[in-house]
Amino acid sequence: MSKTFDNVGLDPDTRILFEIQAKLDDYEVLYQQWTWNGIRAESFIFHNEDVEDLNDAGLQTLAKSSPMVNSDRAITISRGARYTFVNFNFVTPD
Repeated sequence: MSKTFDNVGLDPDTRILFEIQAKLDDYEVLYQQWTWNGIRAESFIFHNEDVEDLNDAGLQTLAKSSPMVNSDRAITISRGARYTFVNFNFVTPD
């Protein structure tokens, strides 16, 4: 892995349960499992320049290519100043 994911930044109420740098197809990602306000979910975090040619539908297709993603659940995408977040496998409290 050549790129780092320093200073990804978090909402102060978000707690990271697990994270690891990995590859999804040819893309370097930071994979995270997290919890926020009782919601548990997972994210693939990309460097913006790596996915600038992918629209949101393309990012969803890329994420769904991973066996980690439950394609029956919602996927959200957030593009920040340096990173793009693809969030999936949301579990909400009953």
